[in-house]
Amino acid sequence: QRSAHHLAFQHFEEVTSIHKTLVESGADIRVINQVRSLCSEIKAGRCLSYFNGAQIYEYIASDIPEGDDLWTSSSIFHYQKFKAPKEFIKETFKGKIREKLLNTHHSPRIASIETQVLLNPSLLKKLSDEFFIEEEILFFEIENEFPDVCYKMLEQFKENKKLISFDEINIPLNGEVGLGGRNSHFVLYMAKLIFEDNYLHFCENELRNIHLGSYATDGDDGNSSLAGAYFNYELYQKAKSLKLNMMDFLSDFNSANFFKTLNCTYQNNQSMNLMDVRFLIRN
Repeated sequence: QRSAHHLAFQHFEEVTSIHKTLVESGADIRVINQVRSLCSEIKAGRCLSYFNGAQIYEYIASDIPEGDDLWTSSSIFHYQKFKAPKEFIKETFKGKIREKLLNTHHSPRIASIETQVLLNPSLLKKLSDEFFIEEEILFFEIENEFPDVCYKMLEQFKENKKLISFDEINIPLNGEVGLGGRNSHFVLYMAKLIFEDNYLHFCENELRNIHLGSYATDGDDGNSSLAGAYFNYELYQKAKSLKLNMMDFLSDFNSANFFKTLNCTYQNNQSMNLMDVRFLIRN
């Protein structure tokens, strides 16, 4: 039974334009989901309009920040009561698209829904703690925006030789955008801090023992065909010999091509989407 709600965004070009603007804004995933919901006939509970049943059972694996499990898949069955982020919309969009977003409202159908969370960040961390029970591993929680989160991780890395981090990092884009995504950009940014800038003030022998990487479980890292990248001191020396300028690739958001040249990328075709995984290891 189709919703009687008339969607303001009927053109695919408009929707893709909104999505591109949201991704490049670096906004928090909560804000992004709220704006996406304004131009969809299924998000934020609107999917209920296609079902006649009074009782719905939902099983979800959530990869989004703590406490927001019902926003998984943009909450297609749950009507999330929220106020549209009007100030963000005014600052981020222009013209007719901005006016449509500001004047679009929700009218979802209400139904009885029973939800079972099969996996979320909290449960994944608990399972990981149990799996690595005999290892001295620190699980780093993402609480800061990029690039502050990188410096926070490095401060922890001074005291802990093994760091693992889940969740996703928002990286605002500006200027020309090359090939890559948040995983490869994170690895290249950290590689520059660790090996080129020697932010940790480690001697060469210590730097030789450092390995880092970042991996997207769904296999898609930004606009590249990669899932992420890894790096170490040996690859740093190889990059120097090839005269690859890290800052040039960072400035152009072209990290995937940097790592492709060094042949140190991750690829994954399993189409599984839980959350990103990052690691910093010092042997």
